[in-house]
Amino acid sequence: MLNENMISKNQRVTLQITGMSSQGSGVGRYGGAAVFVPQTAVGDVVRAQIVKVAKSFCYGKLLEVFTPSPDRLARVDCPVFAECGVSVYDERSHTGLLRHIYLREAGESGEFMACAVVNARKIEALPGRPRLIALLREALPNLKSVTVNFNHEKTNVILGRRCETVWGADFITDTLCGVKLRLSPLSFYQVNHVEAQRLYARAAEYAALKPDDVLLDLYCGAGAIGLSMAKSCKRVIGVELSPEAVADARQNAAINNITNARFLCGDTALAAGHILKEGITPAVVVLDPPRKGLTPELIETVASIKPGRVVYISCNPATMARDLTLFAGHGFAATQITPVDMFPRTAHVETIVLLQRQNT
Repeated sequence: MLNENMISKNQRVTLQITGMSSQGSGVGRYGGAAVFVPQTAVGDVVRAQIVKVAKSFCYGKLLEVFTPSPDRLARVDCPVFAECGVSVYDERSHTGLLRHIYLREAGESGEFMACAVVNARKIEALPGRPRLIALLREALPNLKSVTVNFNHEKTNVILGRRCETVWGADFITDTLCGVKLRLSPLSFYQVNHVEAQRLYARAAEYAALKPDDVLLDLYCGAGAIGLSMAKSCKRVIGVELSPEAVADARQNAAINNITNARFLCGDTALAAGHILKEGITPAVVVLDPPRKGLTPELIETVASIKPGRVVYISCNPATMARDLTLFAGHGFAATQITPVDMFPRTAHVETIVLLQRQNT
């Protein structure tokens, strides 16, 4: 336990940064205590001010870099990087209007969607909409859609369930792995177009589909993965909880004249169990869950389907490792793994794993 007499709030300390946290902060040690300092890199020698003291670690604020790391960049790609980080909304007090602003870019078509996430229930709560739209159109010639998302819940979830288009179309379009996709504000879509194509190509390689196979695509989003593999199998069944994403997936199948794809809206474990009761036996299951990973119930349901291969795409190595252990208990062994750097210059990495059902 940290000796509070050793280090205290507002104290200024000199640190050598020797590690990185999973959230991307540099880690140094002072008097035996770990000190987490954002915007530092391994190899830096810095001056930091202690802003919070916990039982066994501290948080610090960077004041000065005495000796820069060889890995430190002299400049960053974003000119407002130092000012970034949207203090208008206070999560602790649940006050303030503007929670987030995000841009969605279609990597191939070049179309943009801008979305403001507000702590409100009605569009009238967001002032200056005409001016905002004018500025966005001036800055982004390929802007196709401006939407407002309403999130008035006391949560750290970014998006609420309801959107309203204030200018342009309700969606933008892109092409990924040869599939034309319609994307609404609530549809999940990979942010890195180049690496997403590599990721999905590897997923198809791991799936190794045959013409008579049925593919079950869980957490299918707007259908990108399943639709990109539809030509290689007899049938694709996608499952997604978001009604908006399922609507996009169905539209995307129609746009691409794909007739062997079916998309269901609902809980993944319940839907997978329903498919099993229908007598459908998928040869391959693709999983692309959120950061929290899978539930033990869903893993058990997938195992009961007895697919020959499970392709697991994860944005969180920690929950993925937990889930792979549970899959191993059901007789599925991880035989191949590929990390994909979807988020350069961050601590995050996308990982794709091939699980194969063992005969024993």
